[in-house]
Amino acid sequence: RVDRRQRQMCIRDRPHFLRQHLLMCRVSCQSQFKKLRLTSMKVAFLMDPLGSMSLNKDSSYALMKAALQLKQEVYHFELLDLSLFGSTPRARVRKLSGLAPDGAPEVERAQQVDLDVMDAIWVRKDPPFDRRYFYATLILDYLKPQVFVINGAQALRDINEKLGALFFSHHAPKTLVSSDRDEIEGFLRQFERGVIKPLDGFGGKGIEFVSSGQQD
Repeated sequence: RVDRRQRQMCIRDRPHFLRQHLLMCRVSCQSQFKKLRLTSMKVAFLMDPLGSMSLNKDSSYALMKAALQLKQEVYHFELLDLSLFGSTPRARVRKLSGLAPDGAPEVERAQQVDLDVMDAIWVRKDPPFDRRYFYATLILDYLKPQVFVINGAQALRDINEKLGALFFSHHAPKTLVSSDRDEIEGFLRQFERGVIKPLDGFGGKGIEFVSSGQQD
């Protein structure tokens, strides 16, 4: 929880604040994780439809597969499955009963549950972070403290996954964020090769590689 003094420090020295905040989150997460049962955990994944996953490269699929191998109860739900009854977050979840021979998840019939019964919830929804995604994070704020949320709702609202890396720009390639075509072209002319990507993209979508002298 961030108090007013920390927020003021955030404005003056955002990179320092972020590093401190991440450290506090790490300590808090480690403490909370120790409380989780290592057997018979209920783990839910808030994601895109299962059918849209790439079984060869999707990290969410790898996490679900690993949880199944550890004999955890694994559930899947989407943004449209999420609701708030009074102050209790609910969702229509589908339990994964296992993996088919081709690796595809096998799911049972959907059931309505209070999400407070889960031990952990992975928020793995792909961008864009639109209004529906935003309101979903507000609903997740109502979860009881004992539910371990990975990719916390507040963090998803506060930090864009592309812009967040620029708090540590000294570890990143030279980067410009702009909507001005002339500014972008002038920046790219400084280098032999460059990469253009949208702020709300994912999975390699919308990425363009350009080189000096390229006309299009």
